[in-house]
Parts: sequence; structure tokens; C-alpha cells
Amino acid sequence: MARKRYIYLENIFLFTAWLGLLVVPSLGEARGEGGYDVEVHSDASAMTLDEIPSTMSQTIAGEWSDKAGSAGGSHLSAEWKKNPKFYLTLKCVRPAAVTIDLYRSEFEWRAKCKKDSVGAMMGFYLFQGSKGTRESSTVVVDGKRWTETDFVPLHHVGISDLSLPPVFNESYVIMPATWEPNKCGRFLLSVSADCEFTLQGEQES
Repeated sequence: MARKRYIYLENIFLFTAWLGLLVVPSLGEARGEGGYDVEVHSDASAMTLDEIPSTMSQTIAGEWSDKAGSAGGSHLSAEWKKNPKFYLTLKCVRPAAVTIDLYRSEFEWRAKCKKDSVGAMMGFYLFQGSKGTRESSTVVVDGKRWTETDFVPLHHVGISDLSLPPVFNESYVIMPATWEPNKCGRFLLSVSADCEFTLQGEQES
């Protein structure tokens, strides 16, 4: 009789999302492979656990790095366009409801934020097309042109229910950044939408 083994993953990210809670099991290091089971125990009277199609919800890892020259800081810095960029391509013919969240590990960033709480604040920019200029943004939120989130001294920042029209032969560009340059460390970018899409880093695009 085969024995069933239980492996408890240390790194399980819980994101609040438009579908409720988004659970992302992960290993401590990249490129690890293998099967796993997810069990949820709760005192809630009613609860469902469903797998979200990867074409409608994706999470991708990134890093601000001095070595790669990708810790450019906010738009107040001359090097700000060197931040990591991620390309969001919507596969629909109607405006899509999109939620974007940026996360970083409190364990990794706690000391850095304590040392410089203002400089280590984080946020992200959203542009249509690859030019990446704040002045020509076509993204509108509440009737106003929108280019970036607030920069916050927290480990999560996001925006929900963005209405993004599909763009022909182009992608939206999401660019996470810290407030000041040379603040290095890892982060997670999560995107959910009510239509299929692709999310790629610069090396994949």
C-alpha cells in the first residue's frame, strides 16, 4: 500500500483578490518541480476552493538590483526608466476589468525599510505602449488620467477594477519602483483580469 506524504510548504502567499483569497504555493528556490496537495481548514460555514485558470490570474517574480542596473527609483530620479518592466497583453476586444498588486517580503525588507522608510517606499507605474511616458498616459481612473499608484511604506500596494481597453499590436507596461534609487530586493507582481491575458518580463517579451 502506497504511503501518502505530506509536505508543508513554508512559503504560501495569501493575496486578497477580486475572487476572495488568492493562495499561491511556492518553494523557497526557483526551478523546483513536483506535485503537491492544497488543504484548507476553516471554521467558516461555507467555503469553496477553486483553481483559477492561469490565463486569467498570473503572478511573476521580479527584483530591483544594482548589479542589473534595475533599481532606478521613482520618476524623480534620472534613472527611473531602468526599473524592471512587465508587459501585460489583453486578449479581448472589450475593456477588461484588471486588478494589479505588488508585494514584497516583510522578512526581506523589514531592515531596509527601518533604515530608510521614505526611500524604500514602493509603488508601480502603468503605461500603454513601450515609450513609458507619464505625460502621454491613456489610462483613466475616476475620469482622470492615471499613471501610478501612491508610493507607500508598506509591503503591498495595488489597484482594483481598472478598466483597460485592449490595444492593437501593443501591450500595457507595468513598472514597479521604489521611491529612491538603489533600494534593492525582490518583489512579486500579481495581475488578475476578467479576460485572458499574458504577463511577461523583459527577457521573455
